[in-house]
Amino acid sequence: MPANMLKGILSLPIDDLRWNFAVVLRLTISFVWLVAAVEKARTPIATRDAVRRLLGIPSYAVPIMALMLPLVEALLGVLLLIPVYVRIVATTSAALFVLFGVLIARAAIRDSLAGGGCGCFGAPSAARENEPGSAAHAIGRNFVLATLAVGAAIGG
Repeated sequence: MPANMLKGILSLPIDDLRWNFAVVLRLTISFVWLVAAVEKARTPIATRDAVRRLLGIPSYAVPIMALMLPLVEALLGVLLLIPVYVRIVATTSAALFVLFGVLIARAAIRDSLAGGGCGCFGAPSAARENEPGSAAHAIGRNFVLATLAVGAAIGG
């Protein structure tokens, strides 16, 4: 059975393969955004602390940004499920993943990740992000996700 599936996939025209691959990338990025949004919404205090550590914005803006971040991530996740503005949303996703990678790198250099990590996936991920090399892992993850988002934008 898997051989027949592979044969069927390989017999598709290149445009169909590219489109199917772009859909898989789009669904993957959508899933990441939705999981991150749900985890941030479930752990608002950890999200607020992560925003404070990563962004270095004035204290009055931290709660607003902590509230908006999961909403924006959820919106991006949902919009990627709707094949209308795929290129714009996927490109925006790629830009945000790069921005998040840069912010994590800046926070790691300033040693402000201690006590909670990047908070990319809420409080559950914070415990794992205090381990050595976790900042590099989070940065790498964001750049891989940015690359996937670019692939979704190109194929979409």
